[in-house]
Amino acid sequence: MKKKLFTFVLLAAMTVQCAAFAGTFSRGAEEGNANKISYAMEQSGHTGAPDVTRDVKHYGATDKIFLGTWECTNDPHSTLTIQPVDPQTGGYHADFFFYRIAHAVAYANININGRQLDINQGTINERFDFRGKFEQTTQGIRFTITESSFMYLKPGQVYEYRRMKAKP
Repeated sequence: MKKKLFTFVLLAAMTVQCAAFAGTFSRGAEEGNANKISYAMEQSGHTGAPDVTRDVKHYGATDKIFLGTWECTNDPHSTLTIQPVDPQTGGYHADFFFYRIAHAVAYANININGRQLDINQGTINERFDFRGKFEQTTQGIRFTITESSFMYLKPGQVYEYRRMKAKP
């Protein structure tokens, strides 16, 4: 009887310990992801400033600067399309085609300065995360990758774009 009771208590204790360990492990994994993202934001040079609330003067100017279809100045086969997503919040959808490298989609918000779009979340080939920022240049726009888990698109890479001309 003592042996059966001891075995039962031992198995119950092991079950509780395994359940506690599993809960700690999954919570640690989630915290690890959160830490990774916040660390990456610190490394990416993100301003940390809140996105601008919906304001016609900011979004009207930004729409004129960024909306449309663009071609990469280094590779005319690589394109970018930026469209508005939600008129209430001012979100933007960016669709990248990096010729022979990748297809990427992202969600961007206008930065506090009103003349820059920050990609808050993006995916490359539906598997890899990335972030970046768009800025206006004299010839068009510039996209700088600030964070990427895809080996062929690295943080610090810059892509220059000009408006795509309409085909006759």
